Amino acid sequence: MKNSCEEAEGITDVSILKFTDSGKLFTVWRFSGVKRPIAYRQLLSCLCLLMSLILLPLSLAQANDFTAWTDSISNPLFGGAVDKAYYPCVIKVGSVYHIWYGDGSHTRHANSINFDFSGVTFPAPIVTGLSAAGPYHPRVLYNASGWNIGGTPYAGPFLMYYTDGTTWTSTRVAHSADGNSWTDIGLCNGVHLYSGGVIYNFDVLYEGGTTWKAYADNGGGQIEYYISTDGINWTGTAHNILGTLQAWETWFTSPHVIKSGSQYVMYYGSGGAGSNQGIGVAFSTDGQNFAKSSSNPIFSTSGAPSWRNDRTYTPYVIPDGTSWIMYYTGRSTAGVYSVGYALPTQLPPAGSITINSGDVSTNSTAVTLALSCSDSSGCSQMCLSNTSGCSSWESYSSTKAWTLTSGAGTKTVYAWFNNSVGNANTSPFSDSIVLDTSIPTPGGANVTVTFPNGATITYDNIASNCSTNLIVVATPDHNPPSKFRLIRGAYFDIATNCSYSGNITITMPYDPTDVQGGENKLKLFHWKNNGWKDCTVSVNTASNTITGRVTSLSPFGIGDPISSGSSGSGSTYSTGANENMIALIAVLAILPGVFILRKNRWHGKA
Repeated sequence: MKNSCEEAEGITDVSILKFTDSGKLFTVWRFSGVKRPIAYRQLLSCLCLLMSLILLPLSLAQANDFTAWTDSISNPLFGGAVDKAYYPCVIKVGSVYHIWYGDGSHTRHANSINFDFSGVTFPAPIVTGLSAAGPYHPRVLYNASGWNIGGTPYAGPFLMYYTDGTTWTSTRVAHSADGNSWTDIGLCNGVHLYSGGVIYNFDVLYEGGTTWKAYADNGGGQIEYYISTDGINWTGTAHNILGTLQAWETWFTSPHVIKSGSQYVMYYGSGGAGSNQGIGVAFSTDGQNFAKSSSNPIFSTSGAPSWRNDRTYTPYVIPDGTSWIMYYTGRSTAGVYSVGYALPTQLPPAGSITINSGDVSTNSTAVTLALSCSDSSGCSQMCLSNTSGCSSWESYSSTKAWTLTSGAGTKTVYAWFNNSVGNANTSPFSDSIVLDTSIPTPGGANVTVTFPNGATITYDNIASNCSTNLIVVATPDHNPPSKFRLIRGAYFDIATNCSYSGNITITMPYDPTDVQGGENKLKLFHWKNNGWKDCTVSVNTASNTITGRVTSLSPFGIGDPISSGSSGSGSTYSTGANENMIALIAVLAILPGVFILRKNRWHGKA
């Protein structure tokens, strides 16, 4: 696809040209007028840019990759006992789909506003005006402005390359106004160079200007490559361009090449004794040297539905809006030829999730996730969870701060990704890490354990070696103490497997910027017997630490007193009196003064 915008000095002319590779399919948007002020010309430039963005390369329109397709359950579209139908060629012009196909002796043509050609009566009418005998392997291109073939202009807008179906030794080109009645232009020169001069079909790709490429099925199992500058005089430059066979392949037939962005994509037939039992795909950056997909074959006769269980071949792919459509031939074991279609398989994005750069363990529930999502349509959303269920989507980001569930052990975080066309992976990506907040604790007297956050715990006595855990909890399990709020990041749970006796002295750091009621008023609370108990011993405002003493371990929290009238974590400080009665008394006390004031003012006026 090519886009162009031009602005002349005297006449403003903005043109958007869209070329696709079902031949040269292009639509022109044109805005013309006399010379305008600069603001007007800038507006047109913006419009040109907008249209250029709309007409993005086909590679961006393809929602998935080029190798995954799903057979339509309504196949075959037509053919069967009524009409031998094979070698389909399809072009979309505006909202109308045109199909040309062979019946073994002729080329037939039909059109429809439906891509599956529902409502069309088959067999379609036979086209007229073709010169070769038995022309039934058509390849058609479209250009609304007509064609220049061999230096001579032709109105077109349809252009057909076709071969002599009796000897396969001549390839011709013709043009048509409606796709039904054709006028022969002449014999293509320079083709039929290899394998006895046979060509079964001549697939032409026009890239604009004087750049023409063609891919020929030579009937001997190879795909030949030709180039031209005028569409009728051709030069063969490569033979057997698909090269070494894959395991499923025998030889090659029925190539069709389209260009997506800077990439050439070839679909072709292969497999079986007649090279017609499967469809493969290959890729190239120069249009000549192709690398075949390791996912081949896309389709094959193995396990195929009955309408194509003997042959599956002659693929023809077209772009259609934000998707692609593949039309192809099937033959049953009864010898019946039919045409069917397939659509790109709706693939979810590829992705990954990594916790803390792949660390095996962590001593904190606060971790960093590294997220990766790749999809040809782009990644738009992600869903993260500590469980295997997705409940909330958010915009995709490559990093995310995350909180693991509390409690020592293996923690797993799950990720889902959604691409820009709404396909999400149903099975989550995941990564695991061991949460280990335990600190080795030796036996003895006056044993102090220091944690990474600066907190310390001192036991009076410990019977033997053991371990102690401290976990900072993001969401408290209990409401804050009455008339206090819990400082952010200062709610923590301490547990141990130690056998201890005597007191346990706990010193916790705090962030002074989180304190609202004054540092010297902070309290260390201990959850015991279903309630908060003040265990504070001292507050060191110089080191920003608070110390308490207990005889058992459980959740702790640093409490910041709430000033009158303010609230913390949903708790409101109250006088304990009937506040409605206080308000009533206040009103009654004020009213006499108001009355006296009013009376004095009235007297003053008199």
